[in-house]
Amino acid sequence: MSASDTTTTLCVAGQYCDGYNAVAHPVNALFSGADLVLIAPDIHRTARLSELQVSEPLGRLPRTFTFADGATLVVPVSEALAKQLGESTPHLQHWESKYRYALAALVALLVSAWWIYSYAIPLVADAVVARFGSEQEAGLPGATLAKWDAAGVWEPSKLEASLQSQTRAMIATRLSAAHVEPRHIAFRDGLAMGANAFTLDGGAMVLTDDLIHVLNTEEQVAVVAHELGHVHHRHNQRLLLRQLGLVGAFHLLLGNSGWNDPLAETTQLLGQTRYSRAFEADADAYAVGLLKESGIPPCRLATGLRKLEAAAPVHGKTQSEWFSSHPLTDDRIRKIGGDCGAKD
Repeated sequence: MSASDTTTTLCVAGQYCDGYNAVAHPVNALFSGADLVLIAPDIHRTARLSELQVSEPLGRLPRTFTFADGATLVVPVSEALAKQLGESTPHLQHWESKYRYALAALVALLVSAWWIYSYAIPLVADAVVARFGSEQEAGLPGATLAKWDAAGVWEPSKLEASLQSQTRAMIATRLSAAHVEPRHIAFRDGLAMGANAFTLDGGAMVLTDDLIHVLNTEEQVAVVAHELGHVHHRHNQRLLLRQLGLVGAFHLLLGNSGWNDPLAETTQLLGQTRYSRAFEADADAYAVGLLKESGIPPCRLATGLRKLEAAAPVHGKTQSEWFSSHPLTDDRIRKIGGDCGAKD
């Protein structure tokens, strides 16, 4: 960008930051020939325009002049300023000033974001897990559970040790086709979580005390079959990598607006819930196949889901189609094939 050699002087009001702190100081900026002079009660600075970095013209966005020491001057855009700087209106700037081109750019950005979100991120994340996932899972079950215990997520189980052993053995026997490791099944007092089940990295599985109280034995087995679906498909690792990819893509497309930016947080939440819902559906499908192979009616999973929903804490019963990490229970039951219709 070249500065004009004309002796015409242009004075505009601007905001000056010295580069050492974020406080902006109002100044009068004098553009005189090839020089820039800043004037304020406690500021007087002169620089050659050729020594400054000047932001490219972009629609009606302000222009930024960056000094060698990191100080910046921001002034409103104007035709007079462009003329003073000796700029001609480039074709790109002309296009950007037209709403239809801005709209086309927005549409292209949204389409790119949708494609990355729906296809690119899942494809790359799943490929990484398929290649390296088994190596990362080795030796993790006990260590991961210990971390959750130390974090106070739950408390030690109140169930009798004999009941825990019997339940582990029963599940391993009924789901022998899946080669269940009884030692990987843990019981915990879920506190406010109520009746629930969780799959941790490496294949560890946690069943809460309330779940054992609420479900009958076949329903317990069905829920474990669902959790084994998460293990089989490595959902935890795939979800983690997809979330990281989503965060990276967000900042790549829209700029680094900060990890706590509300729009970034909402985007991450929507991405996580959509990926999680797809994984829940995959785990349900795996469970149906495993239950059939094990001689257990798949409707036991549907009946168990219905009971778990009824036993959920009040604050967890209102499901939102957009923000719930699980598909709506009625949709899941319909895909499973309906519940057993029996009151056990």
